Amino acid sequence: MPSILIAIRNWGEPSAISTGTTAFTVYIVVWAEVIAGGVLGFLAIRSGHSEWVAPLILAIVGIHFFALAFVFAQPVLHLSGVLITLIAIVAFFLPRGPAAPSFWCGLLGAPVFLVIGLWCLLVGRSAMAAN
Repeated sequence: MPSILIAIRNWGEPSAISTGTTAFTVYIVVWAEVIAGGVLGFLAIRSGHSEWVAPLILAIVGIHFFALAFVFAQPVLHLSGVLITLIAIVAFFLPRGPAAPSFWCGLLGAPVFLVIGLWCLLVGRSAMAAN
């Protein structure tokens, strides 16, 4: 978990979002993701498949975690990216009779966010206590 130490040590630094930095590139990618999510959501609804919106957005969020892993130098975010993207795919294909895909996205995706967040919290707290 040395990468979490790096993030903590730089916590008080000014923004890394300067032209030409990795963070700036990811900032642009985030806007591309927002636009892609809006366009894909619009097209899904327009084509009569509004149930596709949640899995599409969750897949974009999952893919987004790969970029975050590089920016924050946090390899654990690769794990969350893989899990969230897989959950989006699984939720898309689960039967729609018992529940909508949005239900499955929330039910299966939320624990991943909570566990990864708790993991980062615990490692971060222990890293800060060591300093």
